[in-house]
Amino acid sequence: MSLVYASGYLGNPASMYGHLLLKINKEDKHDLLDNTFSYGARVPDSDNKFKYILKGIFGGYQGFYSNQKYHHQSLTYNESELRDLWEYRLKVNNETIDFIIAHLWEMQEVGMTYYFFRENCAYQLAQLIAMGSNTNYIPLEKPWVMPYDVVKSTKKSGLIEKTIYHESRQEALYNKHAQLKKNEKSIVRDIIENRDTKRLDYLSEKSAKRIIETLYDYYSYLSNKNNGLTPSQKKIKQSLINKRFALNPGISEWQKRAPTPPENATPSTLLQLAFFNNNKLGTGQEIRFRASYYDWLNINPARIPFSSLESGDVRFRYYNQDKSWKLEQLSLFDIKSLNVSETGLPEDKEYAWRLAMGYGNAENSCQSCMTGYLTGFWGESKRVTTNSAAYIALGANAQEYSESNSWLSLGPEVGWIWNPSSTWASSLTLSHHRFIDDVDKHIHHVNFDVRYSINQSWDVRSAYSFDGDAEYSLKLSYYW
Repeated sequence: MSLVYASGYLGNPASMYGHLLLKINKEDKHDLLDNTFSYGARVPDSDNKFKYILKGIFGGYQGFYSNQKYHHQSLTYNESELRDLWEYRLKVNNETIDFIIAHLWEMQEVGMTYYFFRENCAYQLAQLIAMGSNTNYIPLEKPWVMPYDVVKSTKKSGLIEKTIYHESRQEALYNKHAQLKKNEKSIVRDIIENRDTKRLDYLSEKSAKRIIETLYDYYSYLSNKNNGLTPSQKKIKQSLINKRFALNPGISEWQKRAPTPPENATPSTLLQLAFFNNNKLGTGQEIRFRASYYDWLNINPARIPFSSLESGDVRFRYYNQDKSWKLEQLSLFDIKSLNVSETGLPEDKEYAWRLAMGYGNAENSCQSCMTGYLTGFWGESKRVTTNSAAYIALGANAQEYSESNSWLSLGPEVGWIWNPSSTWASSLTLSHHRFIDDVDKHIHHVNFDVRYSINQSWDVRSAYSFDGDAEYSLKLSYYW
């Protein structure tokens, strides 16, 4: 029996935090024919995203177990949603497996109230595998349960005996493309752009096979990303298949990637103590609590690269000058994704974007400027090096309070993220906004952050912020 973790998917609110399912392994058959069991809410097709989120959070749906062959899960996650799967083989005997399967048979069509943050897929599967091991895999220190937390608990308990990585179609493309020689990459791009496969006739069989296999993954990736191929793309794909059938049988040898598994990432809940010095308000201390999940300076293996997903983030400050505590910020969510291209090939990209909503101070040196806000950006990104990326975007910020009468400001934003190792990471963002009905009024921001990781659960950060007034801070973070 295996516990299978699907990485996060920003295209669906319920999937941003990952997903868990249970896989029953049959040694005498291909694993695509193995049975899987998962738990989820039954959602009417008529429910829109907003209604879906509200009902999911507050228990408006019934949750049920479902039974499907593993090939269906592989098609959904690896192929359609381009998500990696991590399979954890569990140390359980046949008697335990029989007992769990019998219980799942009893639970067919038995509905339970579904809660997105608690009684979800991770909670129910943790309860299920606990029946056979008499061990609790639900973190007691949190009122919510996430797939990452259950994976980490099972790993810590010693229940996992083996980890198997199942790459998505997107990762398969990236892996193959990275192993091509320079001239082979050039030919791949030439075939895509000119839609002509004649150059394959002048290559060695080994090189032709490698290029065809890479292009097959490329067009399969595009088909899932764009809900199908264009007529010209279908034609070139068919030509590649014909070329491949003219070659001898046998697949190319590719080096398998062994990426760091998700349980080695920074844990999902944060408690932070900061000391700051503001050039107008003086010194003070800040206490921050973030319910979930990660920012782009955390250690983030098996998460979407150069992205962040933060929710339930609250900060309180004590100002030494006033000798008083004040609410600094309450962030409902802050999602950023640069969608950096790994190959540089046509259509292997998405727009960089951010969307954040909350309530907080509009300016560094104003204690009475609390306002509700909705902010974000939309733009382009580029990988600078293996461990760094940059973006340029058009930013927008809507808020109740501003120094002018305008509630909406627009302007350019640029940023850079550099993660040279699991120990060090840094980010720099610069923005300049002007208010839409008072263009003489503007606001600009500079933010620079550096993170040093002590271990998986602790890090130290230094930050500089400037919006006309400057602020320095030193932060100690604990994650669990």
